[in-house]
Amino acid sequence: MKMCQKNIYFLLFLSVFSNAEMQEYQLNKSIVSTSKSSQELKDTPASISVITKEQLEAKPVNDIGQAVSLVPGVSIDMDRGQNGAYPISIRGMPAGYTLILIDGKRQDVSAGAFPNAYSDWIFSGFLPPVAMIERIEVIRGPMSTLYGSDAIGGVINIITKKNLQEWGSSFLVETTIEEQKYFGNIYSGNFYARNGMVSRICAL
Repeated sequence: MKMCQKNIYFLLFLSVFSNAEMQEYQLNKSIVSTSKSSQELKDTPASISVITKEQLEAKPVNDIGQAVSLVPGVSIDMDRGQNGAYPISIRGMPAGYTLILIDGKRQDVSAGAFPNAYSDWIFSGFLPPVAMIERIEVIRGPMSTLYGSDAIGGVINIITKKNLQEWGSSFLVETTIEEQKYFGNIYSGNFYARNGMVSRICAL
């Protein structure tokens, strides 16, 4: 009987210790989008979600548009344009009020996340493939005081991987077949590779 009680106490101790470790990990996430400097997630006043690289790898996500669509309050218009544009809206605001950043740098993508380097609108920015992403920070709510009027809906900050010393590559092919013959089918693909010094990206 005493041996049984000891085993129960030991299991309870492991359970409490495991929960404490999980809570500590969640509180120690650092984000940079809410103040343009690194701070703890628990100290930020804004409503923010962080999508980690582990979450991106664990789910069948092919591009950034699909990744942020998993965040509550974020809507993706799945009616993409002829070049694969995903208009992104946050908390019901028009897509034009969603600001997209890469490593804190503003991207002129007209609030659309593109799986390739071509768009239906004027495109002068670049959105990396999922293989290049360390994490995605999504702020739900107005951030115009920090980023300007195009951040009234919210901000999506894509943090890229900094340690690219290893070889790596990814290849994506996507096809959308329209049921009606009056609409054209969509064929797209992209290839990403890195050799430890220079990253190469090709999109079709």
